[in-house]
Amino acid sequence: AMIVFVADGQRLVCARAGAPAAAAVPEEALALRVLEAPGLVEIDDTQLAAGPQAAGSWACVPVRFDGVALGGVCVRDAHARRLEAAQSEALVDVAAMVEVLLRSRHERWQLLEQRRYAVELAKVVSESEAMLVQAQRLARLGSWDIDVGTGLAAWSASLYELFGRDESQGPITPEEFRERMPPEDRPAFDAA
Repeated sequence: AMIVFVADGQRLVCARAGAPAAAAVPEEALALRVLEAPGLVEIDDTQLAAGPQAAGSWACVPVRFDGVALGGVCVRDAHARRLEAAQSEALVDVAAMVEVLLRSRHERWQLLEQRRYAVELAKVVSESEAMLVQAQRLARLGSWDIDVGTGLAAWSASLYELFGRDESQGPITPEEFRERMPPEDRPAFDAA
C-alpha cells in the first residue's frame, strides 16, 4: 500500500509499504483519474501500460483537503483483480484517516501561527506601553480612565507621581480632585 500525493503535476510518494521500487509510483494516467474521481478508483495495469509489466491492478481513493484532491491512498496488486467490499471499505477508511490527519496538522499549524502572532502582539503592546509611560513621565503628563457607570477609575503611574499619591491608595475621588483644582476651574468641573 502507499500514499501518493500529486502537486503541480508531479507525483510525490509520501509513504509506501510492501511495494517494490519499480511499482512504487503509478502512471500519470492513474494519478489524474484518482484526482478527478469522487471516490474509489480501480484500474488494472492494461489500462495504463502495455507489455509484460501490465499484469497488476491499482485501487486508489482520493485524499482531499478543503475540497481539493491532493493525491490518493493506493494499493497495487501484482495480479489483475478487484477489491472485495471489506477491502474497499478499509481503503476508504485509510484515506479518511489521512484527510483527518492533514486537517489536524493544518489546524495545529494555524494554532501555532496564532500563538506566535499573539506573542509578537503582546511584545509590541508592552513596548508601546513602556514608551507611553516614559513619554508621560518626561512631559509630566498623566492619563486616567473612568467608568461612568461604576465610578471606578484607573490611573497611569505618572498621574500618581503628579498628584504625589501612593499607588496603593488608588486614584483620588472626584471630590478630592475638585478640591485640588484652582477655584476658577471648579464651576466648569461642576457643570460637567
